Amino acid sequence: MAVIDRLVVWSAGLVFEGFAEEMVAADGVKLYVRHGGTGPVTLLLHGHPRTSATWHRVAPLLVARGLTVVCADLPGYGRSGKPTPTADHSPHSKRAGARHLVAGMRALGHDRFAVVGHDRGSYYALRLALDHPQAVRRVALLACLPISEHLDRADRRFATAWWPALRAAERGLRPGLPLSTRIERVLLIAGAQAADSWRIVHELPLRTERTANA
Repeated sequence: MAVIDRLVVWSAGLVFEGFAEEMVAADGVKLYVRHGGTGPVTLLLHGHPRTSATWHRVAPLLVARGLTVVCADLPGYGRSGKPTPTADHSPHSKRAGARHLVAGMRALGHDRFAVVGHDRGSYYALRLALDHPQAVRRVALLACLPISEHLDRADRRFATAWWPALRAAERGLRPGLPLSTRIERVLLIAGAQAADSWRIVHELPLRTERTANA
């Protein structure tokens, strides 16, 4: 029943009431944005595999708190356009995406703003803060471990925790076992190993904490 109610709400157009919808030019890419409210500006960036519709409950609450809210479909997501691919994939990098987002915000008349990124959107938000500090007033990263932290934690301990999962999968696929048994064995062994690797990575302190304690 909840799903049906939600579909009725969407079909009746009751989400994002009072928000404008438009396509804005953003440094060679068209971005689809929803925006509304008055006051300090906040850009909301969704995660994967979602769109700006993610924020349909949050955005009106922020507007009610006196904020201008912009919800953008990330480049290549939803109704936003996507850049032309190249051999090095740089047009699809988070750095290029951040550049498109800054251009889109400027097209809306916002030169300085806060940004909130969830999941995949948090990587764009981090890139925005690093590459365009003059534009970003504040940043919030939700459900995110910054890519710099991922790279910093990919050390010998992580590598030695992950490689046995691949070897275990190979052993689970040896000939002679029923297909269902092979599949189950691969999932159980590799899955347990991956879970242990996840624990190892996420038990490590943040780099800032390690620096402070050094």
